[in-house]
Amino acid sequence: MAERYPLAPREIVESGLPVATTRSLDEHGRQAATMAAHFGYGAATGALYALVALRSGLVTGAAYGVLVWVVSYFGIMPGLRILRPAHGHPGRRNALMIAAHLVWGSTLARTLRDLEFAEREIFAGDVAPDAMASGSVGDVRARRLTLAGALGTD
Repeated sequence: MAERYPLAPREIVESGLPVATTRSLDEHGRQAATMAAHFGYGAATGALYALVALRSGLVTGAAYGVLVWVVSYFGIMPGLRILRPAHGHPGRRNALMIAAHLVWGSTLARTLRDLEFAEREIFAGDVAPDAMASGSVGDVRARRLTLAGALGTD
């Protein structure tokens, strides 16, 4: 028989909200609150990574993902009395959570690296891409060629 338990974000939201609020939400409201809280927390911890990461490699990102899980499920959530510490959860559940956070952290690092590359590429030339929006079609083409030449991509 398979182990079944609510997903951690749902448990966190239901344990963290006041009882009156939880009772007043229908299933759709609970799902929306769960998604908002989960993605909000992920966005906040992702932004923290972008601020503190010295290098944005897959291994660094994966390690950060596991660190977020450890701090959250052994520190923050038990400290706020929202969840029991992860050592009190089934081993298979913890393995799933670690795997999910490895994937999240790796994806975060890759996305950050791609964004940093795109930023360098966009601002490498003399002509800003938004400056190309004004003028005639011929002017825009000429500016694109100038920008492509500056980037070495013509």
